[in-house]
Amino acid sequence: MKTHLSYFFILALGALAGCTQSSIVIGGDDAGPDVRSDSGGVRCGPATCAEGLVCCNESCGTCTAPGGTCTTLACAPLTCDGVACESASATCCPGCRGESLCSGPGGECPAIDCAPTCDDLVCEGGDTCCTDCDGNGFCSAGGCPAAPCPPPGSCGGAVCEEGELCCDACGIRSCSSGGTCPDVDCDPCAPMDARTGDAACALLLGYAWTGTSCEAILCTCTGEHCGSIYRTEGECEAEHMSCRGCSDDADCNDEEWCHLCAHGSCPVCDDCVPDCAPHGCETHPVLCDAIRPECGEHGVAIGGESGCWECVDRITCEPLPLDCRTTGCEAGATCEECPSAGGSAWSCVPAGAAC
Repeated sequence: MKTHLSYFFILALGALAGCTQSSIVIGGDDAGPDVRSDSGGVRCGPATCAEGLVCCNESCGTCTAPGGTCTTLACAPLTCDGVACESASATCCPGCRGESLCSGPGGECPAIDCAPTCDDLVCEGGDTCCTDCDGNGFCSAGGCPAAPCPPPGSCGGAVCEEGELCCDACGIRSCSSGGTCPDVDCDPCAPMDARTGDAACALLLGYAWTGTSCEAILCTCTGEHCGSIYRTEGECEAEHMSCRGCSDDADCNDEEWCHLCAHGSCPVCDDCVPDCAPHGCETHPVLCDAIRPECGEHGVAIGGESGCWECVDRITCEPLPLDCRTTGCEAGATCEECPSAGGSAWSCVPAGAAC
């Protein structure tokens, strides 16, 4: 009995002294049977031991020389998309929608049936129901295109090795082994080098900033910034709120006008940034060569039925007469609706004066 007590006392001292143990492990965290991998080394949880080493702690993937020491503490289980894997030798495998799944006990990825799911979408005329990288259904003529979906945890299309950082240098994402990402001075409003490879394809990959607007990237993407395109148009617009801008209505398309205080320079900023905004009036194609005119503080130029520009009230969309709303006022005066014999009229009123 005395001998047994001395043995357990020695084990207790060993556990307190740095929580280390011999590579001949005793207990629930031992290496288990000597399982050889295809490469000839001993498999040790998520790792494979090099020739001449033995598995000391399977849950941590720790290999040591025979007779070496390692921690007896079990490492946290591997998680794939927030799900803890049961096997200590598991790895993360790609799923059908870009998610990651736990592999089997041997670390091999299971075969998954990634059949298209289009929910309630019904394709007609012989079109095929396909899914994009986010699992959204769409109809495609001539079969489903090969979706260039990036692997889970990718960085610009590549997966960084252990110890590498995913760095973004002016929209170009790449892996860096330097320990820190390079400090690069970038223009946040510069257009992205990302273009649609096949506009006839219906597969939506994301959106890229063109320097003036957010453009959809379909089917395939070409350019250095393809690894950094935005998943939604809203994300792209929010990131470039302060980049568009305008000085007058001529900077906007026919369905917009230049709003001098369209939004702030950031989602929570209360300053004013001029930008194009929808005016809500029906417009026709402009066929004449005339430059879009300014129609005053209350008006906007739209495409008239005549095929040229026409000034209308921005609120009512009714044609504007030739008064200060269209001609404007001299410096120091504003265009106001003043009472008149006929009811009211728009007139230039000097600062500080009344109608």
